[in-house]
Amino acid sequence: MIMSCFKDETRIYWVAGLISIVLSIGLALSETVVNTDAICYLLSAQEIGHSGISQAMQVCGQAKWPFYPILIYSLAKFTHLSYIAAAYSLNALFTLMTVLVFIRIVKALGGKQRELLLAALVILFWHNFNGVREYIIRDHGFWAFYLLSVLCLLQFFNHPKWRYALAFSASLGMATLFRIEGGVFFILLPFLALFKPHASIKQRLYYFFMLNLPVLLSLLAGAGWLLTHAQQTVENLGRVNEIVTHLQHGISIITDKYQQTKLALAQHVLGPESKNDINLVFFLVIMGWYLISVISNLSPVYALLTAYAVAKKYRQAFSNSGLVIIGYVFINFLVTFSFLIERLFLSKRYLIAFSLILLLGVPFALSMLIANWSTVKHKVAVSALGLFMLASAIGGVFNFGYSKAYIHHAGIWLADNTPKQARVYSNDIQVMYYSRHFGNEIFDKFNAYNNLEKIAHEQWKQYDYLALRFNKQNEKTIANIAAELNKHPIQVFKNARGDRVEIYANN
Repeated sequence: MIMSCFKDETRIYWVAGLISIVLSIGLALSETVVNTDAICYLLSAQEIGHSGISQAMQVCGQAKWPFYPILIYSLAKFTHLSYIAAAYSLNALFTLMTVLVFIRIVKALGGKQRELLLAALVILFWHNFNGVREYIIRDHGFWAFYLLSVLCLLQFFNHPKWRYALAFSASLGMATLFRIEGGVFFILLPFLALFKPHASIKQRLYYFFMLNLPVLLSLLAGAGWLLTHAQQTVENLGRVNEIVTHLQHGISIITDKYQQTKLALAQHVLGPESKNDINLVFFLVIMGWYLISVISNLSPVYALLTAYAVAKKYRQAFSNSGLVIIGYVFINFLVTFSFLIERLFLSKRYLIAFSLILLLGVPFALSMLIANWSTVKHKVAVSALGLFMLASAIGGVFNFGYSKAYIHHAGIWLADNTPKQARVYSNDIQVMYYSRHFGNEIFDKFNAYNNLEKIAHEQWKQYDYLALRFNKQNEKTIANIAAELNKHPIQVFKNARGDRVEIYANN
């Protein structure tokens, strides 16, 4: 019955697109406090209007790769939207693009009407994807153009034409403008042409050249620019030097970090009896950490469905489409696993690009289960999966946690009720942002203010106002400082759990 409503595949795209826009708008309107990365992008976008791009790149670490702030500034200027509204509008557009391209890739992989509808449900119901919709981050643009590159490369491998090769390079070039990691895909993916099935060596080399031509032209253009701008060096080119450094020293960096971590594990965790097993222990720890992170990002149920799809489709693994998917999986693993070893940290959103590739198998897995609907076992399985997807979607769209509105209210109160020249201290960067007291110095100030020792032992006397954010982690430390103040707060903003911001006046 549901399928009859979508006899025309175009309706699936329209309905999925409309739902995506509604979700983005709803989540943006419900967001009370911008994420911490957003502060960097919004302030650097403002700085572009005041002092230009070069100065904006110095505002914060993420602004060194300035394309996203430039887009925010440009949209705000030409539409007269606020910077926050411009950022949310861009994110809604990029997320819409991600949803539609995801569905189109499923079609390129052989999906029919049912698989396309299931693809729309999978991407729209994915908890972790909806969980970052309201974040003002450049990842939204990266995911959109990264997925577009997947579609273009699939089309190129099925029909090796220049328009698909150029579209592939253009989409990955755009993705790289959002996140520097896109450069790794830009460099490595063309090598897949050397393994293209049913092609001669001569054809494979020609296809490799087709995919690499834009890269070669970019390198030549960059070399020419550097020759004519002798005063410029790689260090002045935003984060380009990161790619150069990792290409030159990536293996040694990872090896050194591995040795340091292994030594720390042997000294502080394992006893001397385990010395001979340290390599095995470290490998199991890091692989376990990585696998759990990937499964958690997908969700255990989507991970099982992905494994089911792979098991059923294994015969097609080395077809043209399978080779492209394997290539993206391998490079994603290379990038994210190397990052984990090097930093011993892996945020969930860093794995979303990887998860988007793995999720492509889920609509096919669901379709195979539905095809056997007549059996009781499959009816139970499909019904349970449907309930899980619905519950997951509700959890990603509706925030059942404690409100952070108190942070916003505290910052706005400081902005409206304290003199511009007042010396304000806060241990929370979001309160600092909304207070409008710190400008572009907010990041340097926060690095110092984040350490509560900054105001201990009567050092609080140098400030006119103190906005202290209490939470479970710092409750005791700040309570001691508040007792030292020997004052009652002039304002208290809190949520239902008791997290709060207390504002003190020092006069």
